[in-house]
Amino acid sequence: MKSIVEYDIIPIDFLNDAESLCGDKLVINGVRYSALVVPASDYTTPELVEFSKRAEKEGFPVLFVDNIPAAAVNSGMKEYGMEQCHGILVGKNALADRIRSLGIGEIRIAPASHSVICYHYRETEDLLILVNNDLGRPYRGTVTVPTEQKAYIYDAYENAVYAAKQTIAGGKSCIEVTVRAYNPVILFFGEYDGALSENIFEYADEIQAAIQAARAAGAAGTAGAAGATEAVEVAGTEIMLKDFCLSSCAATAYPEFGPSVTIKECRDIQQIHPEMMDYYRYETEFELSSSGAGRFLLKMDYISDGTEVWCNGVHCGQRIAPPWVFDLTKAVREGSNSLRIEVAATPDRKVKAMNLPEGFSMQKVPSAVQPEGIIGNVRVLSC
Repeated sequence: MKSIVEYDIIPIDFLNDAESLCGDKLVINGVRYSALVVPASDYTTPELVEFSKRAEKEGFPVLFVDNIPAAAVNSGMKEYGMEQCHGILVGKNALADRIRSLGIGEIRIAPASHSVICYHYRETEDLLILVNNDLGRPYRGTVTVPTEQKAYIYDAYENAVYAAKQTIAGGKSCIEVTVRAYNPVILFFGEYDGALSENIFEYADEIQAAIQAARAAGAAGTAGAAGATEAVEVAGTEIMLKDFCLSSCAATAYPEFGPSVTIKECRDIQQIHPEMMDYYRYETEFELSSSGAGRFLLKMDYISDGTEVWCNGVHCGQRIAPPWVFDLTKAVREGSNSLRIEVAATPDRKVKAMNLPEGFSMQKVPSAVQPEGIIGNVRVLSC
């Protein structure tokens, strides 16, 4: 995975087709393969032995990882002998470099990562899907693709398209990407005539970084109060939200929520609601001196489940996975603004609390459950 070499797992039955080997390519259902990699094993089937012989004659590379296996081959009436496959022996650690030396592997990422995988689909145009399996850390780097066409990123969660940051040279494109857990990056190439959007997640990161830099500059020096104030105004502002009215309801009662309680900060809801509910609603207000022409983003540290947001009664989106960022720009106004956040809970605690029959498998589930609701900072970023 670290080298982003595209591959398919092929049943050995496909190798029995004499027409599948066309010179130095293996063709299966219209898909052309440039090499066959066989995992390490001591023994294999006669079919693979015969295929390896044909492949050697045609110049099609068959790579055996760490060991070249053998198979029992009928050499006469009820007489069997062991015959070894024909091909190239390569060590596991050298496999990626050997594949690259064969001219295979069009897609490259930098820096290399064991966590990022890539699916490359090509019919009339190229489509790339990058997935990050590291749930704790986003991947930031570049992906190089052999095309000079304009690159775009499709955000399936927001149903939005935005232009990729792309450098073209020598028939290849180098594209800057941020691949977060649960958020695949979908890259497509060519002409796009629709409206382009901004990547609100990158925008939120940039605003917050600028705010922190401005604060650090203001605290570090003797440049004077005016200089520090100017830096903060350029960078933007951050409004920390507190004092939420928290209410809940069962799924059958939604959207009729019960009485609310006031909480100063967002913490594990199990400390507030020992009983399990299906929906939780957080309501608060914040002040803006001016709505201006800038961007206003709501950003939260952690939410346990799917979430929807309304600002001043205007729906501002829903998400089922981090990053928990919502664009409030269309809804905010000068003065007081109301914010409503609804979190849909999973039935985890309900199931664990059920009086289930003895021996039922759910009783073996560990008693520990994940934190529930909104936890940590809730802030509005403006720039």
